[in-house]
Amino acid sequence: MGKRLYRITLISAIMGVIISSVFFWLFYQVETKNIEREFQDEINDKALSYYKGLKFNIESVYALKAHFDNNEIISSSSFAAESAYILSRHTKVQALEWIPRVSHDERAAVEAQGRAHYNGFQFTERLSSGEMGVATERDYYYPVFYLEPLEMNEAAMGYDLNSNSRRREAMSRAINTGDVQLSEGIKLVQSPDDRIGVLALVPVFNIPIKANKE
Repeated sequence: MGKRLYRITLISAIMGVIISSVFFWLFYQVETKNIEREFQDEINDKALSYYKGLKFNIESVYALKAHFDNNEIISSSSFAAESAYILSRHTKVQALEWIPRVSHDERAAVEAQGRAHYNGFQFTERLSSGEMGVATERDYYYPVFYLEPLEMNEAAMGYDLNSNSRRREAMSRAINTGDVQLSEGIKLVQSPDDRIGVLALVPVFNIPIKANKE
C-alpha cells in the first residue's frame, strides 16, 4: 500500500510539472505574440507617420516646380521669396535648391552669372580629404545655383551634384521618369557633423538662368 501511494504521488508530481510547463509554454507563446503584435503595430504607426510627413514635405518641391512652370525666367530674388513662403509651411525641409544642368562649355559663363547673386560663386565638390574644393572638369555639371535659406547652408552653394554617385543616380531617375525621386541617405554637404539627409528631386525642363535680383 505504501509503495502504491508512493508511485501515485510520484506520477502525479511529474504530471503536475508537465502540466505547469505546458501552461507556461502556452502563456509564453501568447505573451510573445502579443509583444510581437504590439511591436509591429508600433512600427506600422511610426512608418505611417513618417510616410505622411515625408509625403507632405515632398509637396514642397512640387510647389516650387509649379512656380518654375508658371514663369519663363526665375530670378534669384523671385526664387528666394517663393522658397521662403514654401518653407514657412514645410518646417522639416532644411533647404530648397535649383540645380541647373550646365555643360563644360557653359561653366565659366554660369559661374560668372552666379557671382551676381552670391559672392565668390563657383562649382565645387567634396575632395578625398573631406573638404570642399573646386569641381574637377567633367562634361556636365549640376551645381546648386539658387538656395534658400542661405544661412547655415552656404557650403552647398555651387556644389556639383554630378560629382557624387548617389546624388547622380537619384538625378538620373528623376530626369528619366519626369517625377520626384528620393536619394539614399546621404551626408549633407552643409552639415558640420555626420547628419544624414535625403534629397527629393523633381525635374524642371527648359528654364533659363537669370542671376540678377530684380
